[in-house]
Amino acid sequence: MGKKETLEQYETYRGPLCHKDFPLILFWSEKAGCTNLTKWFFFQTGLMDEALKQQSVHVYRSEIFQKKKNYYSYINKQLLHSKKDAVKLIRNPFKRAVSSFLTISYYCFTTHPPNGMYADWERISQLYYQGQSSYKGITFKQFLYYLEKTGTELNNVDRHIAQQYIEGEEELISRYIKLENIIKDIEDLENKYGLPHSPHSVYAQKNDHDFKDSMINQGVFADEIITFDMILNKSLPKFEGFYDQEAVDLCKEIFKKDFEIYEKY
Repeated sequence: MGKKETLEQYETYRGPLCHKDFPLILFWSEKAGCTNLTKWFFFQTGLMDEALKQQSVHVYRSEIFQKKKNYYSYINKQLLHSKKDAVKLIRNPFKRAVSSFLTISYYCFTTHPPNGMYADWERISQLYYQGQSSYKGITFKQFLYYLEKTGTELNNVDRHIAQQYIEGEEELISRYIKLENIIKDIEDLENKYGLPHSPHSVYAQKNDHDFKDSMINQGVFADEIITFDMILNKSLPKFEGFYDQEAVDLCKEIFKKDFEIYEKY
């Protein structure tokens, strides 16, 4: 896939963050610190107050900021002619897989209208329950087997559970930074490009969709169904409890490209 085709994928699914007075183009993925990066971008471009007036910074990003005339043609010009450096925030694939699983588990119980993860919900329900009415939850390992069966490319599953990697992105990205190292990496970018030093609270806070505070239970839960009561009562397994050796191997296989990028950089 050439640079132009890769950019089209990003424009369709994960629109990069770009501003004429900002020296970088920022790439991101759902469930991989996208809120953190978006807030930092709007802080650096002086748009934070305006963004916070909306339901979320993502609403402002997608429905207002990126709807401006020639937004994507400007990005294409900058990237195709190497006029601005491109940075992508990535997350440990093991941690992101758990976060994605908990997100779709919550969605499957709350039965939203036909949008977002609805197609995944239908397929998961049919695969494991032969219909939605009897749905009682799935295990983390069942989630991984679903992704193995369906594929993790963006045109196969919802963006929140799809892989972070988009084919050909290495031709566009100048630098990868990691969510697990976000404070140091953001400070490095601010120093390198002469940007204002932002408070850590701008980009290093957990967001409202983070399940971390609920992950308190010890033990191995890779084959245990995560129920709605567990989610509501904030009584979920610790991160490491989702993984036995089979789950580790499945995750490495399913998110192979994400692991390659994460381990390389």
